Amino acid sequence: MGRASLEAMLEVTDLDTALAWHLQSNLHPPVPVVMAGPAKRAIEAVQSGHPDKPIALVLPNGAYGVLHHERQAYTAPPAGVLVAVFRLDVFIKPAEEV
Repeated sequence: MGRASLEAMLEVTDLDTALAWHLQSNLHPPVPVVMAGPAKRAIEAVQSGHPDKPIALVLPNGAYGVLHHERQAYTAPPAGVLVAVFRLDVFIKPAEEV
């Protein structure tokens, strides 16, 4: 699978479907689809030039998720951290395409 499959998928399907597929198929271990919402908000924040914007990892029952990255634990990591950890860079469009 990987990046080439994801790029092809983005050409024929919507962002939500491609994002859910990516989290489940391209990451090891797979990331629960419930994280698609925070991932999408992180993509939007980075796309708009705000990679430091905190993104809450609120789970469906109101519990907060925790993300560990570079010896830090976050319940609201910066958008750029989510993009890096979930390898979301393929979803970030160049400025001239926005």
